[in-house]
Amino acid sequence: PYHPQQPQQPRQLTISTTDVGSLIPPQDKLLVFRALTGIDSIPALTTLQHYRRTAPNIGIYTRVVKAEHSAGRRYRFFSVLINVCLGIQIVVAAALTALGAASGPHSAVTAFGAINTIMAGVLTYLKGSGLPDRLKHYQNEWRNIREYIEQRERELCLSGCELDIQQEIHIIEYMYEGVKREIDQTKSTENRAAPREGGPNRRMFYPQHRQQQQQ
Repeated sequence: PYHPQQPQQPRQLTISTTDVGSLIPPQDKLLVFRALTGIDSIPALTTLQHYRRTAPNIGIYTRVVKAEHSAGRRYRFFSVLINVCLGIQIVVAAALTALGAASGPHSAVTAFGAINTIMAGVLTYLKGSGLPDRLKHYQNEWRNIREYIEQRERELCLSGCELDIQQEIHIIEYMYEGVKREIDQTKSTENRAAPREGGPNRRMFYPQHRQQQQQ
């Protein structure tokens, strides 16, 4: 028998609101600082509401630590590469001297000469790019940001610490953006990422600051 299909009722979509209990009280300065810098995460960032996140919100601290480690690995790699090229140049130069004194075959002299030219070109390119010293500089800059964050975290462990959370977050963001701009300027010959003037962005997000302004 034929059973007519019942018209489908549209699904009622509701918005999942954030549980107030999963938010951070502004009075807990240490927890606020850890959450804003990405040292710790909070349930509001890890609990899925509707769909899976496109990318995790890892925060500045995790990005800084990863960038520091990456710069350190690249610095060691290019340092080894330069030393290897210099060693090959020494060996090739000695071989060319020996072949010239012994009137060696012309093909061997040509091959060693080509190898020496290639090594010289690689060294010239690396030195012209500021490698590996530039990577060591970036590693030091990232380390400075990481140590600044960690020191502020320890100071906030003290009872009655008078550090201004909003000011410290602005300083950290300004340091972070400064290193990123420096890296972008090095990569871009047109310096498209021009330095920002006027100090860190003074946007207000901490509830205590808003209350003071209203008063």
